[in-house]
Amino acid sequence: IAAAISANHLEIHAAQVHSRPLPGGGSQAVDLFWVHGPRGSKVCIEDRLPNLQRTLRQVITGEVEARDLLKRTKAAPWNVRALPAVFTEVVIDHKASARHTVVEVLSQDRPALLFILAKTLHDLGLSSTVAK
Repeated sequence: IAAAISANHLEIHAAQVHSRPLPGGGSQAVDLFWVHGPRGSKVCIEDRLPNLQRTLRQVITGEVEARDLLKRTKAAPWNVRALPAVFTEVVIDHKASARHTVVEVLSQDRPALLFILAKTLHDLGLSSTVAK
């Protein structure tokens, strides 16, 4: 989902993922995204929804790989402006919860950051119960 949003030149302002196990096995997730057009642009998000829906359908059906979507996109204008440096820091806390491990990532914002983080966790065989 994050790759499709980025590929459609929308910026993710915030996101939450909530998942729960299902009685017969497997799990169910609800993903919430707060998005907006690139800063300084007059993008109407409603105008981009048909393309976003098409892109999501292509990813879900396997017609397109999520990572391939990001190869086609150009850098967003906000990504090329000067920003203060933010050093990436990853904090892992096994004691914050009796049932879960908390992973906190601080990093410079950039296009597709949420997709990169989610893919990395997935590639490591990890799943999220809650993500913010």
